[in-house]
Amino acid sequence: ANIQSTSDGQSGSLGNVGLRHLDFNGDGRDDLALEYQTATCIMFRNVCRESWHDYADELLSTGSSFDVTQIATAGTMGSGPVFEFLNFNSDACTDYLYNSVIYVSGCNGTPATTVTVPSSSVIGAMDWNGDGRTDILVDNGGYIGVYESTGTGLSSLISTSIPYSAGDVYFAFDPTGSGLDALGVWDAESSPASVEYYLHNGSSDLLTAITDGYGNTIKPTYVTLAQGSGSTYTPTSDAQFPYETYTGSLQVVSQVTYSDPSNPPNGTYQRTHYYSGAWMNRQGLGFMGFETDAVYDSRNQLYTQRTFNPTFPYTGMMLSETVTENSASGQTVSSVSNTLADTMLSSTQGSQRYFPYVSGSTQKQYGVGGSENGALTSSTTTSYSYDSYGNPTSISTTITDEDGGSPDYGQSWTTAVTNTPDANTSTWCLRLLTQRVVRYSDSLSDSPAVTEDTNYTADTSSCHYTQIVQQPGSAYQVTESLGYDSFGNFDSDTVTGNGMAARTSRVSWGTTGQFPMSITNPLGETTTFNYDFGCGLVSSMTDPNGETTNWQYGEGFCRVTQETRPDGTYTTWTYTLNTGGPLSRMIVTKQPRDTQGNVIRTTKYYFDMLDRPLYRTDTLMDGLTVWSRVQNYDSLGRIASTSAPYTVGGTSTGAHNLQLRCVESCHESTATDERLGQHAGDVVVSIQRVERGCDEPQRGISHAGLGPEWVAT
Repeated sequence: ANIQSTSDGQSGSLGNVGLRHLDFNGDGRDDLALEYQTATCIMFRNVCRESWHDYADELLSTGSSFDVTQIATAGTMGSGPVFEFLNFNSDACTDYLYNSVIYVSGCNGTPATTVTVPSSSVIGAMDWNGDGRTDILVDNGGYIGVYESTGTGLSSLISTSIPYSAGDVYFAFDPTGSGLDALGVWDAESSPASVEYYLHNGSSDLLTAITDGYGNTIKPTYVTLAQGSGSTYTPTSDAQFPYETYTGSLQVVSQVTYSDPSNPPNGTYQRTHYYSGAWMNRQGLGFMGFETDAVYDSRNQLYTQRTFNPTFPYTGMMLSETVTENSASGQTVSSVSNTLADTMLSSTQGSQRYFPYVSGSTQKQYGVGGSENGALTSSTTTSYSYDSYGNPTSISTTITDEDGGSPDYGQSWTTAVTNTPDANTSTWCLRLLTQRVVRYSDSLSDSPAVTEDTNYTADTSSCHYTQIVQQPGSAYQVTESLGYDSFGNFDSDTVTGNGMAARTSRVSWGTTGQFPMSITNPLGETTTFNYDFGCGLVSSMTDPNGETTNWQYGEGFCRVTQETRPDGTYTTWTYTLNTGGPLSRMIVTKQPRDTQGNVIRTTKYYFDMLDRPLYRTDTLMDGLTVWSRVQNYDSLGRIASTSAPYTVGGTSTGAHNLQLRCVESCHESTATDERLGQHAGDVVVSIQRVERGCDEPQRGISHAGLGPEWVAT
């Protein structure tokens, strides 16, 4: 943009380069701005007197040449156009500032509108407030003043305390790679000449903290790709045209700190994020995403890395996911590998359409800890086929026992689903089927294959099924005929089997069609309903015997507050927020009452900061309160301990491996305590097999594959 020479006989200066890419017509191609001079020779007394003129043109790239549009001219040499190129309204088309007038691009190479800057002392342009629009800097009585862009005009003048000197050059640049404009100042009059800058205060519109009503917090931190290079972000060099490695500024989450509900009020855990291979498309598709992202979880020290295909039409689709211990090179816990495919829906040049999908997926599980640590224990392979409307036509899943210590080692179990879609493009009813066949098979010699066949009769004008026939043509055939009301709600269901009379159930949706108002079973017995329509919940139900149960809701959240039964007894619920303890937040009090309103029993349910059940207490008629259950969780949300029926001496503790399987469940009891001593903990070392228990080290139980229960000793 405004590039000035230091060898033209004039004093050089640091020009205001402004935007790094110019695109005056928004077509995705980089354009150029050209300043040039012409001279006219006027002969006077045989002497040529030159008259110089300065011009500025837009050179709009066509991909192989340029279309030229003149944007400014000056009548005398040295007074030529001095431009600031702007992103004034944050569209895809470059705007420019010339002689205190902003020319807003019409995205066709010519300005659509103009905005006049109130001051004639324009000294530069930059994104002052980080909103993505270019703002205007002016001389405000020896200090820098700012007119912020609103997209259609300018704000009132904003004063700053940054001094202005006419002998200095002011420019915008990004010295930290944050993607935010800093204000640079070149003091050419000092000796030696110096450059100083004022950093931006920080990114705008980045979420820094979330706190919910229970006090749970989420706090993300960010870095730019430049700031995180080598740690959070690793660039790659494998992008090929029309793709390239993205080198612009981009804010990414580097770490998120979460409050730990299992350890309030100060417990926290972190998930640290890593990225590699940012890609950019140079033909208008923009940012294509990262080749990989990964996250390290401080709770279980697991490192999960996912890879993606950044190319069109698979942009953002996952290629693989690998979970390892501690780092990317640690012991593998599980893995997923996907194969991608696509169907071209339209080959019309310039409007091609594709349906991308996962055509195959392989999942593997590995042993964690014990004698099978790191060994492959199971694999699951799935293949998918789709029609042009996204309906799955076939899905086949095979599970293979890879555990060398299993009695079914090497055996496999397959479920194959074949669908026949009935897509109607005239009504755009695309999801219905005419048939589904599900076949279950395995490699065991004594296990025959089982096939489930279902035929469908579809009304594609209304887009629903009118008949479903299971196992057609066999002794097990069942035919289900469905009827619908004028709202499209199903209102009748008639089931017929071999050798049996038809049985019909009916539903009435009332005059609004919003909720079922009555249900009649095949015996003609009707149950009716009324609703709290504001909550969308049942307010009363009358059974075929005429007995009515009523419900009331309130608390502002449509939670049930009372249930009144036909005999006049009722139960009330109240909801309170516990602010006194670090663990419990919501307390729900349930009180069954007799017909006179006397409380029979009081039960309190205590829930933690994630609404998980923690405690239960029961207060009996004699005033005695008993702790029926105390349950605690670890930081991953798994049950860490359970006390039943009381806390002292009755705590059951659990331990889990990195695959979230319970590997140990021990009860604090003695061998003579018949109430608690009958439960042995199990340590799972593979998908099917259990080797030992806490209380009985020689005992283990497993359901191996689909076979019988077996015991390892």
